[in-house]
Amino acid sequence: MTVWPPNRSTLAYFDVALSWTGRDARLVVRGELDLGTIEPFGTAVEDALRGGATRLVIELRDVTFCDSSGLRSLLRASTRCEEAGVDIRLASPSRIVRRVINLTGLSSLLDVDDF
Repeated sequence: MTVWPPNRSTLAYFDVALSWTGRDARLVVRGELDLGTIEPFGTAVEDALRGGATRLVIELRDVTFCDSSGLRSLLRASTRCEEAGVDIRLASPSRIVRRVINLTGLSSLLDVDDF
């Protein structure tokens, strides 16, 4: 589990947790996905790929904010998975994330599942 930043009183809350079921990796993302938090998110994606994932599910149910940097990080994750031959799914996006994906037209580029 990564909590960023360490002092939640002055900056936005963010948490990403990586778990495994066999070779399937799952990232559970909570809080704000924005310029201030994309670095630990990207690190978690890379950790999953380095760990040999054949499938990556990114759960977005508890994301409370997503800006253009957050969207770019989701697209980057999708690209990195495609390059590595890893199946990627965005699972249960919060209403906020779903709205931003739909408004920007990225729903045609990102594989989004509602569980």
